[in-house]
Amino acid sequence: MLELSLLNPAALPASHHIVKQGYLGHRSLYHVVHERISFSNMSEATMRNDVDSNTAALSVERFPPKKRRLTSSVWNDFEKVKGEGGKEFATCKHCKRKLVGDSKKGTSHLHKHLKKCLLYNRVHSDRSQLMIKASEANKDGASPLMIKASEANKDGTSPLMIKTTELSKDGTGSVQNFKFDQERSRNDLARMIILHEYPFSIVNHHGFRTFLNNLQPSFKIVSRNTIKADCMKIFDVEKQKMYEVLDKLSCRISLTIDLWTSDQNLGYLSLSAHYIDDNWKLQRSILNFCLVEDLHSGEAISKVVMEKLDNWNIYGKLSSITLDNCSTNDVVVRDLVSELVPKGLLLKDGELFHVRCCTHVLNLIVHDGLEAICEVTKKVREVVKFVKSSQLRQHMFNGIARQVRAPQKKLILDVPTRWKSTYMMLETALEFKDVISLLAECDSNLKAAPSTEEWEKARLTCDCLKLFYDVSRIFSGTKYPTANRCFAEICGIHLQLKEWCVCENYFIVLMAMKMKERFDKYWSNISLILAIAAILDPRVKMKSIEYYFPKIYGNETELRTKGIRDGLHNLYNEYAVCLTSSIPDRDFSLSVENSQSRVNGGSGFSGAPSHGTFSDRRKGFDKFLQQSSSSQQVKSDLEMYLDDAAHPLKNDLDRDSLDVLGWWKFNAPKYPIVAQMARDILGIPVSTISSEETVNLGGRLLNQYRSSMQPEIVQGLICAQDWLRKELEASGLSLGESALSTLSSVTDDDDSDDIEMASLMVIEEDNKT
Repeated sequence: MLELSLLNPAALPASHHIVKQGYLGHRSLYHVVHERISFSNMSEATMRNDVDSNTAALSVERFPPKKRRLTSSVWNDFEKVKGEGGKEFATCKHCKRKLVGDSKKGTSHLHKHLKKCLLYNRVHSDRSQLMIKASEANKDGASPLMIKASEANKDGTSPLMIKTTELSKDGTGSVQNFKFDQERSRNDLARMIILHEYPFSIVNHHGFRTFLNNLQPSFKIVSRNTIKADCMKIFDVEKQKMYEVLDKLSCRISLTIDLWTSDQNLGYLSLSAHYIDDNWKLQRSILNFCLVEDLHSGEAISKVVMEKLDNWNIYGKLSSITLDNCSTNDVVVRDLVSELVPKGLLLKDGELFHVRCCTHVLNLIVHDGLEAICEVTKKVREVVKFVKSSQLRQHMFNGIARQVRAPQKKLILDVPTRWKSTYMMLETALEFKDVISLLAECDSNLKAAPSTEEWEKARLTCDCLKLFYDVSRIFSGTKYPTANRCFAEICGIHLQLKEWCVCENYFIVLMAMKMKERFDKYWSNISLILAIAAILDPRVKMKSIEYYFPKIYGNETELRTKGIRDGLHNLYNEYAVCLTSSIPDRDFSLSVENSQSRVNGGSGFSGAPSHGTFSDRRKGFDKFLQQSSSSQQVKSDLEMYLDDAAHPLKNDLDRDSLDVLGWWKFNAPKYPIVAQMARDILGIPVSTISSEETVNLGGRLLNQYRSSMQPEIVQGLICAQDWLRKELEASGLSLGESALSTLSSVTDDDDSDDIEMASLMVIEEDNKT
């Protein structure tokens, strides 16, 4: 019976139970006991004592006692460590204080410490207990969030405190606590869609919904139509802010108009405002991006513009309007001038109101010149197209380039309507002139390789285009005033064209004659406003007139200079009248008679005989002062500004680095009226095309995403994006391309990737034909 009980440990009495793990894992104990039962006459009691002793010995030797598990929640805030002599301590994770950590001492003293620990209480004072119940899912896929809080907010809601960050310039920020707000999160989502041009349907994307659910399960994702409405609410709020900014402006506003076309052949008008704010910073904001019934009708465009000006209430603050050069825009200017001049709202009766886009004028001038020498550019274009039309030819070209150690760059195929791409094509092709010549010797199919004479013509053409390329980049700036820099550049082009027209190279003469013919057409229309802007540059003043006019006009220099001076003084007089009528009268040139009467009338010594000699001497001095002062004329601040020395320049870098607006901000108290003129004139843009936008002769095309929207939604998103970007940029954040630059399907920047894509389209069309 005892033998069977040993074979079945469960049948043994409780006192005879052997640890299951030790019994089953060590068969030697079984055999030892079995042998003693089978071949010994020992008593049952003796045998049991032997088994117990052997089992205990094996357990102690082979199975040391396990470390006791710490089950109390207090150990989440304490760490058990051993000190000298093996003594155990409990170290607080917050204040690092050491307490007794022996398990026999219990944990009551640890709980008491946490109640007194300042660091522990600081960390856990704002923490709310979150209980997430995931047994059910909402219909939109989000899990319900059950919140349990020790206290409720005053409004009765549960305080859900979540760590968040306020972004800094580098995208990082300090962590702070705030209560989760559904409405605020919806507003942030709408702003994100506006700023980064995400589609409204992003709220239906599975990946986006999953991301939001994991990030914040309590956020209720709204529908596509709801987020669209939220975006339009932001537009309304930002529009009111923009209205208040324009209403408070104490300077005039310059306008630019751009025309755009959608995929559905709908015409859009972009109306932008340019001004210098009270901190003397140049600002540019899109006011409207609205639908126009007929882009080819000047009357339709002017009607829309006047309607928008009335909505913004800026009729009386207009300085100028910058437009492309076309007959339609001439009608627009005519209608606006006829509406504003009778009301006395324009300077010099509208003489300075119309500013022609200088970048567009340069485009017309360059294209006229390229048409006269099109044979050279056409031949280079055919060579580039030949190399790019086949991978085998491209591979052969690259192999030759490596052998002759040509530059590691790609050939660029231009778009004929974009002269900048033509310039880049010629500039790059000239660097591979030897490679192209060797390729023509290796491949008999290349029959259009330029000759040595044609390569020289290409070089001359490239040198000419570089002048216009550099100037156009100056005209297209948006972060600095351009009107003051334009005059010298235009005069430089004028002199260069005159020089090219009389050079010995007939090829250059042919190109220059066509360019100068176009240049003379627009020079007289833009010279006055640009000259005044140059004079208001403290580095230049009248120096640019004195230097360039004798070279340009010769014997007519004096007459031309007088015309500029008269225009400047007439403009100053208008500003003087407007400013003196809008502020209290201040007589800075007090008359001598008034001064004398105040001295005599206020004196207590005039009737005293003892002071007669002193009084006579004072009267004599006053008479002398009156006679000497009557011949002196009080100078206006314009005359003082022109008479003062120009701001000194150490080198060319200093000429470009001086903050002109900062100079005027500092010197405005010295020249108050001239400073107001400078604020209005220097804010005039000389180009409707910014440096990051497309520069071509064709219209601008909305991308497919924008074209699919309703016109009011298009306007809301474009304007709101522009206003929000200005707000973020003011805080130091850079968001890349501007609102209008992202609308065009192809942009024109220094990188040739976009030109490359356009050139591939040209190759495909040629292959089809």
